[in-house]
Amino acid sequence: MKNNSNFMTDQEIVEGLRQKERLSYERTSVHLWKTFAPKVLGMVLKNNGSREDAHDLFADAFIKVQKKVVEGNYQHQNQFAGYFMTVAKRAWLDELRRRASDRRRTWEKLDSEDDYLQLLDAGEADIVEYVLFNEKWSKIHQIWQKWDDSICKTRLTLFHLDGKTMREIAGLQGLTEENMRQRILHCRQRFRLLVNRLRG
Repeated sequence: MKNNSNFMTDQEIVEGLRQKERLSYERTSVHLWKTFAPKVLGMVLKNNGSREDAHDLFADAFIKVQKKVVEGNYQHQNQFAGYFMTVAKRAWLDELRRRASDRRRTWEKLDSEDDYLQLLDAGEADIVEYVLFNEKWSKIHQIWQKWDDSICKTRLTLFHLDGKTMREIAGLQGLTEENMRQRILHCRQRFRLLVNRLRG
């Protein structure tokens, strides 16, 4: 017997997603929104996203999971929460990689480094991704090459260029995910300050 009328078991969730009966389906959808939307929001805000991104990501993950269930391809009995968040995390990582690729294509179309520096100064570009993706321009890239903080450079390269998650990098370096997040933010800030100082 359930202690909470709002609680749904994994089996009830899966059955609810299969239902064509409106009220049952709506109850399941509302339950999933209340349960997973805050988790998705937290994950996205901690990984370079916005509330709008989180809303879109939840909808995307919901559709993907529902499709698996309806098509009879869902095979994660009693692990629904972990499965839903795994789908959401993979979708967000794919989105971050797509955005980085789009930015890279945009940068490659710029005629000069001065054009890019204008975007940088206007806050419309990311300084770390710039130096990792644009070796053909020298001013800031030379500062990166001479920067003697090898630990920061490794962490920023793993995150921005190699597409590793905070959790993966933390695991590689024996730290907690939150601790790694703070250290990467600190590294980014240090490099921005260095560039601003050397640029005058």
